[in-house]
Amino acid sequence: MADQYLYPLKGSRGRAIVLCTGVIAPQGAGTPTVTADGRGFTVTRTGVGLLRANFSKRYASLRGASIQVGGGLANWVRVGTFTANDTANNNGNSTLTLTIKADGASAAADADIAAGANNLLFCQFWFRDTGLST
Repeated sequence: MADQYLYPLKGSRGRAIVLCTGVIAPQGAGTPTVTADGRGFTVTRTGVGLLRANFSKRYASLRGASIQVGGGLANWVRVGTFTANDTANNNGNSTLTLTIKADGASAAADADIAAGANNLLFCQFWFRDTGLST
């Protein structure tokens, strides 16, 4: 289940650690999709091998991220900038950038291959929620 409270922070009313999970299908140069078991965020492609996860809530901080790549390539995903109050890209809700890479000769070609439709990104994001309004 995605976007669920794992446990409340002691002494902090309305504050907790939240888990968002999902599976992202990058779709090559097309629009990425998040499968049905991913709730609480959407994904947009912002460039070659670059994705932005747009969360439906505003979180105080990113506490951790785990992303596994399923597919036939030796890929890796780097978690980039987390923005708690992203008014430019997500109406004030949180965003997180992801870079997909594969091993090979050309960085641009690798990124396109890594973002191919046959790959899936199995994601888990842990956030600190302080009850910030969206």
